[in-house]
Amino acid sequence: MAVGYEGLAIVDGVQLLCTGASVSDSRQRLDSNSGWRGSFDNESPTFGMNVPRIYDYSINDGTVSFEVGDGVIQLLKSWILNRKVPKEIIIYPCNGAFQRFSRCYWTSIELSSDASSIVTGTINFMSMKRDQEVLGGSAYINNRNGLLNSLGLVDNFKYSWYIQNYGVVPGWRTTVRGLQSNSSVDLKLGITTWSLSFGQEFTRYYTCEANMSPQEATYLGVSAMTATLNTDIFVDNLTIDVNDTSNRVVIDIGGITSFTFTDIEVQEHSQNIVGQSDLTTIPVQYQIFGMSAA
Repeated sequence: MAVGYEGLAIVDGVQLLCTGASVSDSRQRLDSNSGWRGSFDNESPTFGMNVPRIYDYSINDGTVSFEVGDGVIQLLKSWILNRKVPKEIIIYPCNGAFQRFSRCYWTSIELSSDASSIVTGTINFMSMKRDQEVLGGSAYINNRNGLLNSLGLVDNFKYSWYIQNYGVVPGWRTTVRGLQSNSSVDLKLGITTWSLSFGQEFTRYYTCEANMSPQEATYLGVSAMTATLNTDIFVDNLTIDVNDTSNRVVIDIGGITSFTFTDIEVQEHSQNIVGQSDLTTIPVQYQIFGMSAA
């Protein structure tokens, strides 16, 4: 038996305040399309369910969700800018059980925030293979010292989630500023909620190598990266013209780091009637075409 707070996720040596993680080992089965003298009789060993088959490579793609704290946001920014570099991801569902993936590439990274909640994030990733896996784990009663103690990680991680006296970054400690084409001054955009999404697609390519066992991909193909910013702008603080194209938007996250988008365009906006107790805002979606490393 285990409980959720025993879990732990580490990406490239950085502990995430993980709220959920899932990685499946999906075996790719190749079914025969032949006639094999199958039988309609379910008492026959050649019963029609028993199709000739063989198994190819395994897919070990997954997702990790987390709350944003110090160290994590710097890691994400660096990984987005250096997207061709694989990272190691280790997932500990409970004490004694773990999965390790040494060559992982992100397929999407998302960050979201509103003024009344914690900044959260999600990494969806593809791995070339699962390097290690230990199923099960020790009994809950044997984990009284905690997973970090049992792994010898306390010295490395016990302070990793503290940032300026806060355990995580609340939404009200983020700001979104914009520079429009008709202005030379950054303006706070009066954002109540925002979400930032990066995406890229990978294709595995295989070659015929006469291997005795399923092989890893020989080549990886990667698409162009896409990036969008969705915001809700407070109507009483409408400091921008949503019909204008913003040349620059900066998102500051808790004073830890910032994302600066140097080429960004308004893709869509709307004005809607909302529920009686909901705040009336103007949803604006930006398409991002350039990002600064600074």
